[in-house]
Amino acid sequence: MEAKEINNGILCMANVKFACPKCKKVYSDDKEIYLNRCNKNANGCTKIKCDCGQLFYMTYNYKGDAVSFLP
Repeated sequence: MEAKEINNGILCMANVKFACPKCKKVYSDDKEIYLNRCNKNANGCTKIKCDCGQLFYMTYNYKGDAVSFLP
């Protein structure tokens, strides 16, 4: 989570970037594509196949930050 100071307080924004656990390629969920896929699944995770061939999962933690992990 990233916090920015503004005139009337603090603005907190979730980190929507995550990386492939194998090759470290960075993905961004600015358009909430992966968030929507996570919300459709009962377990709250989605599977992603990286360009390097690695299958990995991603989800959002309790702070709203994107997290990637291996099965």
